[in-house]
Amino acid sequence: MMTLNNKTIAMLLAAAFLLALAAPWLIPQYRIDRLTLALIYGAATIGLVIITGRAGQLSIGHSAFFGIGAYTTGILLVRDILPLPLALLAGALAGGVLGLVFGKPALKLRGFQLAIVTAALAIVFPLMLPRFSDLTGGHAGLAIPPQFAPESWGLSSVSWMYMVTVVTIAILVFVAWAVTRNRLGRALDAIRLSELTARSMGIDVAGYKLAAFTVSAICAGLAGGLYAAAIGFIAPEAFGLLINLTFLAALMVGGSRVIAGALIGGLFVQLVPELAAGLSQAWTQLLFGAILIAVVFFLPGGLVSLIPIMQRKVSRPAKTAATTSADTTDCD
Repeated sequence: MMTLNNKTIAMLLAAAFLLALAAPWLIPQYRIDRLTLALIYGAATIGLVIITGRAGQLSIGHSAFFGIGAYTTGILLVRDILPLPLALLAGALAGGVLGLVFGKPALKLRGFQLAIVTAALAIVFPLMLPRFSDLTGGHAGLAIPPQFAPESWGLSSVSWMYMVTVVTIAILVFVAWAVTRNRLGRALDAIRLSELTARSMGIDVAGYKLAAFTVSAICAGLAGGLYAAAIGFIAPEAFGLLINLTFLAALMVGGSRVIAGALIGGLFVQLVPELAAGLSQAWTQLLFGAILIAVVFFLPGGLVSLIPIMQRKVSRPAKTAATTSADTTDCD
């Protein structure tokens, strides 16, 4: 199986980061908010890369962690308790706490049973929000004040939240990459392949699964906080079971075991329907589904697996040319 080396990954991510920062000056303003949402979906999907792609635990409750991060950040901003950076951090921590509390009993289950229990969390979470209407706004939702850049920057609220999202996700990508490259990542790979073998190797399976679940929930909570600040309005129905299907689609399309794949998947699930806006809803859904099925069947590693394939095709002519040149020299 072809993989990307660290140098290639670093170069691609650096180029993507610089291009992303330049986007407000390169594309129309009305598309910036859609791109922001695509990146936020990608950030949430990074959590699924860790718990599902690396650890092999199917979680369908990601929307609850996404939602509690959104409401925590939103409430703090509405009440002017914390500035945006600290409110986002609080949202991430809220997601992590819920992941830790829920994950401890839930991760005693595996496979289909774990999927059902986490799906139940996704169903119950939005039903609980109206019970705390003084904080959450109930069924009417919660309107969050726009976030503005320093006046001297000359950025609109939409562009400012886009820039905040890009920088925050860049930090998240680096941290997630560093975490999954160390002992935790190796342990999760072993657990995914065989929990029994992992235990025989002395790996604390329960502990590492809980750590992965918590880190995954932190990623979702941070993404939820960005969602609340960027969209400016949150309501219970935005955090139901359906959005989990969006995250899972992003995971499958982008690549389930690579962090960059999560961002590619986030761009796909948000921008493909946007680019197909001229079509009817039925045709848009058909196109989306057809691409999703094609990727699952023909690119099981996700769209991110196209990068090493293209890298190999580009390097092959260069190697052929070098070999030909060497043969010519020998003949001379």
